Amino acid sequence: RGDALRGEMRSDAPAPRRAGEPPPSLLHAVSTMTGPALGYAFILAVCVIWVGGSFLVESLEGQGLSPLLLTFICNALFVVLLPAYFLNEWMLMGDKDWRGWGA
Repeated sequence: RGDALRGEMRSDAPAPRRAGEPPPSLLHAVSTMTGPALGYAFILAVCVIWVGGSFLVESLEGQGLSPLLLTFICNALFVVLLPAYFLNEWMLMGDKDWRGWGA
């Protein structure tokens, strides 16, 4: 607010591109999104994953894979996320600051 009172303009918009510079990647564009645009991007990602998963399940069932076995495999893969989370926390905080379950 103080900048605006002094006549200075603040902008969080990206700097203009120079001539010959390639446009920013899609990953960069998504990583700089905020507010409703970020929410819409997440909704779009969920829709794409949902539809893709539906086609994958349909093709696997067409090849004779049991729906029960497919459900078991998918749910069992969630176990992979827990060690990955703790490994990430341990690497970010280091040995001395890591407290496991938040104790």
